[in-house]
Amino acid sequence: MTYGERLQGMNEIPFAKEILYFDSIDSTNDRAKADIRSGQISGNTLYVSDMQTAGRGRTGRSFLSPAGTSIYMSLTVCEELTPEVLPMLTIIAAVAVANALDKICDADTRLKWPNDILISDGNGEYKKVVGILTEAVGSAAVIGIGINVNNRELPGELGSAGSLFTVTGREYDRVTIIYEILKQFDVLIPLLVRDKNLAFIKELYEGKLISKGREVVTVPLEATLSSVDTNGYGRNAAGGGVYTCLGIDDHGALRLMNKEGQETSVSSGEVSLRGLNGYI
Repeated sequence: MTYGERLQGMNEIPFAKEILYFDSIDSTNDRAKADIRSGQISGNTLYVSDMQTAGRGRTGRSFLSPAGTSIYMSLTVCEELTPEVLPMLTIIAAVAVANALDKICDADTRLKWPNDILISDGNGEYKKVVGILTEAVGSAAVIGIGINVNNRELPGELGSAGSLFTVTGREYDRVTIIYEILKQFDVLIPLLVRDKNLAFIKELYEGKLISKGREVVTVPLEATLSSVDTNGYGRNAAGGGVYTCLGIDDHGALRLMNKEGQETSVSSGEVSLRGLNGYI
């Protein structure tokens, strides 16, 4: 059976009402958002494509999406989500995917706030293998997930990126990974809807947060690292500067401390995060 036939032939689909498969699409997120707005779907739905022609990352960067190797999926969450809960889906998605990869790959997964997933290459370096993009559509949301699975190599400009194959040396079944991710969402999303905060998952997230306890540079989303004064410990975090990462709060904001011991917090809509000594 083909990839698409196996996906559409699932007897049980955790969390999602149905699966829509495409051999090729511009963006699974864009299609899912359009279907929500037009009323084409009435419940949680999984969109999967073997390749994308216009994949996007969190800050608008293009996302490499070749056929036959990776996972390109978007999950619509059509629960009644309040505005304060919607941003927390990004943290939930990161934990769901990391948990799934832990089970399937038996690998050392780490999280780069808010939602990049890294895996150790066994040589002291971590490679980004997953990107997540969450977008609100009214009271619903679309969670886009891209996973480099069996890619043998990636373009040279993606120096911090890897695939499950390049970091573990093994090939993986994409359908098995998707199914395990859906199982994780089936557990985590109802807890978020119930509690309306991330206290139930905060310890697990911080246990994987690669920057916790380390010095980091906050970079305004519209800026470049070279434009930020990395000596500016006392500057407001949203304006860029160097801080010690303390973890996250119950709503997913990053908790930071400056040189004087003053604590602040920032949201993923304000800054991006960099390590002082390379990628984190």
